[in-house]
Amino acid sequence: MEDRGTLLLVTDNRVYEGMIRRYLDGQGWVLHVEGNAPSIADRVEDLQPDLVLLQAQLAPYTGFEICRMLKGALNGRRLPVVILSTEEEGRLLARLAGAAGFLRVPFSGEEMIAVLEKALLKRETILLVDDSSMVHRVVTEILGDADYEIHSAYNGAEALEWLGQRRADLVISDIEMPGMNGYELCWAIKSNPLLNSVPVLVQSSLNSGFDIDRAFAAGADDYITKPIVAEELQNRVNLLLPHNRIYRQETILVVDDSPMVRNMVGQSLGQQGFGVILAAHGVEALRYLETQNVALLLTDSEMPVMDGLELVRRTRALPEYERVPIIMLSSRDSKVERAKGRVAGVNEYISKPFAADKLLVSIERLLAAHRLEREKDVMRLYLSDAAAEHAARLADKKSALWVPMRAREQTLTIVFTDIVGFSELCERIPPAEVVEFLNGYFDAMVQVLKRHGAVIDKFIGDALLALFQGSSEGTHDAVCASLEMLEALEDFNQEREQPVSIRIGINTGTVMLGDLGSKFHRREFTVIGDPVNLAQRLEGQAPPGGILLSDAAYRLVESEVEVESREPLTVKGKRDPVLTHLVKRMLTTDQIEPSPVSKTGAAAGSHPF
Repeated sequence: MEDRGTLLLVTDNRVYEGMIRRYLDGQGWVLHVEGNAPSIADRVEDLQPDLVLLQAQLAPYTGFEICRMLKGALNGRRLPVVILSTEEEGRLLARLAGAAGFLRVPFSGEEMIAVLEKALLKRETILLVDDSSMVHRVVTEILGDADYEIHSAYNGAEALEWLGQRRADLVISDIEMPGMNGYELCWAIKSNPLLNSVPVLVQSSLNSGFDIDRAFAAGADDYITKPIVAEELQNRVNLLLPHNRIYRQETILVVDDSPMVRNMVGQSLGQQGFGVILAAHGVEALRYLETQNVALLLTDSEMPVMDGLELVRRTRALPEYERVPIIMLSSRDSKVERAKGRVAGVNEYISKPFAADKLLVSIERLLAAHRLEREKDVMRLYLSDAAAEHAARLADKKSALWVPMRAREQTLTIVFTDIVGFSELCERIPPAEVVEFLNGYFDAMVQVLKRHGAVIDKFIGDALLALFQGSSEGTHDAVCASLEMLEALEDFNQEREQPVSIRIGINTGTVMLGDLGSKFHRREFTVIGDPVNLAQRLEGQAPPGGILLSDAAYRLVESEVEVESREPLTVKGKRDPVLTHLVKRMLTTDQIEPSPVSKTGAAAGSHPF
């Protein structure tokens, strides 16, 4: 059996150890096992393994933290690290930590061997561009110990041809070369959307400030001068290669008519792991905004073709960019200029010249705030408006998770509705179609309710519970919304082969509004009480396509609604029969006697909570 080398397994789990020993049996590996995470660097130094397999769930350091530590301690020497974890999110964390591979537990022996072999073969690729054969020999000798895959090109044109066919993790280029020089090569790489993420290290005998500035203006990521110093070259290469980068998901659009500013800002952001798109003016930027997913817009104010203010206005007019963070750079720093930017939709204004660190701090802060807002938007899809607001208030308190659960009495009008014969419908159609049907139905009904100021408390299967103010105005809105829901259902049914009908119950009363659930986990902010139960009972007694009002709700709107009074109903949970009224229609304005003051004294149109 061919000797494949030495593998160091870092785990405190005997099950993992036994499984991996079994999978490696007969595969030619020499296996060493270490369970003490803090001593890993010393064990690596002693064993000189060919590959390290790290358990993610270790203490006091995680496998991801150990991977980063090893990368920093190796001084550029390549050591493939594979991380194993029970969580799928570990795959991304492993990549961010610089690991060469990831294994999701449980895994088969074939999967493990394939990942290990791929990790061993994966070497970072460097393209060296220089017209001197001696430089190629010297650089190859210096970087050879780090196990990079080094390829050679002798001028810019040859390098571009090579890059058009293969992938490079880093380009090292001279400046003075025949044909296409280093400046032109760098500009061509950074201008190509398929190549502009490849870092370029310029090494040249030209050492004047003008030459260095010109290289950075062309897009270079770093610059070192000849004669080549081995330690300096190793350090610069190690910093620029992908295994040392922090990868982020956000892409930033940088718009400036100055190539030097564009490239300087782009390089700075790229080194921080951001995706970067560069544009020279507003029109070009708008084309990118229409086709790319941009997390932040960074724009100059004074540009040809379309200036920064007009770009900001056009960006804010795009629905998907109404709230994207926007930073404006300008040499004009006055209250008037800042006010113009603020009115147009600029989030932050930075004066030129500016420090790169200050810009990065502003970008990080704005992106963090934007992420938080997006998370809140997503939470609102799963929480009622009242629950979201309540959670936000609790989060403002330092001891939010431990505050006692609270509830308060409040008079509300409750609307309860569900679909007639839903159980039979579920028996006739597949579950996936049931979900699609319900989501379409709720979309139609919720839009109506929200137009009338309702708070959607919860969905219970096919049922929907909505809340309004317990005033005459709130109850009026509840009845109007219910009538409009019946109209919306007619439109909804037009697209269905088998139409459905609903029943609606409306009641007004004093309920308990507040926290329900465990104080440690999974609270719900909702309403409980007999009025809620009665609304549900009324819905069950309403005829298909009918709206049944309790007497308490009817007394608040009796001058505004035409009803058919019914015989008192006996409902579950009530000893005495209850009076109910079947809604026929809302009266027109000229049929209603003015009633400017709510019978409960609540302000018209105010929030139910």
